[in-house]
Amino acid sequence: MRVMNPGPGELFDRLAVLSLKIEVGQQKFLNVDDWQQEEYEILVALTGTGCQDDETMALVEQLRAVNKNIWIAIDRQREFLALDLNAQSEAKLREIAHLGLNVMEQNDIRAKLIGEINALHGIKRPEKISSSLGNAKNVS
Repeated sequence: MRVMNPGPGELFDRLAVLSLKIEVGQQKFLNVDDWQQEEYEILVALTGTGCQDDETMALVEQLRAVNKNIWIAIDRQREFLALDLNAQSEAKLREIAHLGLNVMEQNDIRAKLIGEINALHGIKRPEKISSSLGNAKNVS
């Protein structure tokens, strides 16, 4: 998220993440006050901006689903941290690799959705590039 000058895409992305944190936090009986306060502040910032049109909100719903997919996949990856990879079957190693590729793909979709939301509201800027030196690729 652009900290100093976030567009609506970044703000809605943060709202999506916060809503997931609040949901899970409440299920685990955690104190979610700080997340709820941040959520409120972002909603206030978006009030009156015209950014809550139907087209934007459809993209926001997709963004929330993608963020949830990323969170689930990363939690699943964490289960593999303690494994001795040399002792795993090929099927298990394929599953681990698939999860990693899934997170990468979902993050690319996330960046694209953030860019689309921003573009709907007149903001056009690159959202994400590959960090591979010599192979930089604009994702949005």
